[in-house]
Amino acid sequence: MLLILDRCEARDWDLAGSESIAYELANLPDEERRQRVVSLASLANTHIEISPVVETRAIELEAMGFGALGAPHVACAEAAGAMVLLTTDDVFHRRATRWGTMLKVRVANPTGWLMEACGDADAEADSD
Repeated sequence: MLLILDRCEARDWDLAGSESIAYELANLPDEERRQRVVSLASLANTHIEISPVVETRAIELEAMGFGALGAPHVACAEAAGAMVLLTTDDVFHRRATRWGTMLKVRVANPTGWLMEACGDADAEADSD
């Protein structure tokens, strides 16, 4: 994750934040961890609010089995037009993979996605 956030900080990649992420961060019980994560989240150059459209989509996603916290994350990522939503939650990732064709955003594990993204960048550099 730190490598991904470094690329976001360098503005190589865009990071989207959301009201949903802010809610989860505000509820982290460990104060030190919360402050570190809030600091990293401040790298976001887009912030998605929970609008009526996002809320309606989150309700649809909940009906598909996404949890009350996961559904708004997907809905916000879709509203942001995000290329990918990264998660380390294996259950969330499996559910998103199962419903992949019904989602407007790809959900991926950060490690696998980073290897893929860097591999693509290496392939592009080799072709130059």
